[in-house]
Amino acid sequence: GPTSSVNQVVGRVAGRFATVLFTVAGLLMAGAVLFAGVWVHLELHRNAEEIAIMRLMGATESTVRGPFLVAVTVPALLAAAASVVITVVAVGWISRLAAPLGLAATGPSLMVVVAQVCCAIVLPLAAAIITLERHATTEE
Repeated sequence: GPTSSVNQVVGRVAGRFATVLFTVAGLLMAGAVLFAGVWVHLELHRNAEEIAIMRLMGATESTVRGPFLVAVTVPALLAAAASVVITVVAVGWISRLAAPLGLAATGPSLMVVVAQVCCAIVLPLAAAIITLERHATTEE
């Protein structure tokens, strides 16, 4: 009957929408990684003199890297919090829109929220660590 064709159309539209969302999410994650790496790279060059003085004074590599990792982690934590808030609001809004269609209300998936937080923190931090490691090996 007509219900099955409507379900098929809705399924196809939802599938395409999911593909677009995953593509955009992937591009945004790649952008976050590149942004963090470039940011740390620029900060390393901006503070090259201070880093050289710290190394001459005998500072360990972790002492030199610490401020840069904190500088990446703080915005990453803010991004993680913002992504969770936006997800909760968006899922609530979509659930209210779907209610008149007879679809069950839902909340954000815990797995999605955990993945968002992990990606928001781990990806920029990993980019910063890689950038710092590359800088340390080129300095020697």
